Amino acid sequence: MAGLDGAAQAVIFSSAIGENAPLVREKICERMEWCGLSLDKNKNAAVRGAEGPISPASARIHVYVIPSDEEAIIARAAARLFRRETS
Repeated sequence: MAGLDGAAQAVIFSSAIGENAPLVREKICERMEWCGLSLDKNKNAAVRGAEGPISPASARIHVYVIPSDEEAIIARAAARLFRRETS
């Protein structure tokens, strides 16, 4: 983030660990207040496998959890490759 020269607006946690591991999110964000990123511990603990903000409204850089469906993404990509191979 230091290389972004203040351009970062948000941090997104997704995928299995990002969606379901509040402790991991907390450890990743520890000591990031210097750049305007902070977590709301209650929000962070409450959001698991669902979409939601986990930073305080006053944070300069917001933090969100956004679920992803990796299996569906991989299946669609495989189907596209299969269609190309059989055409």
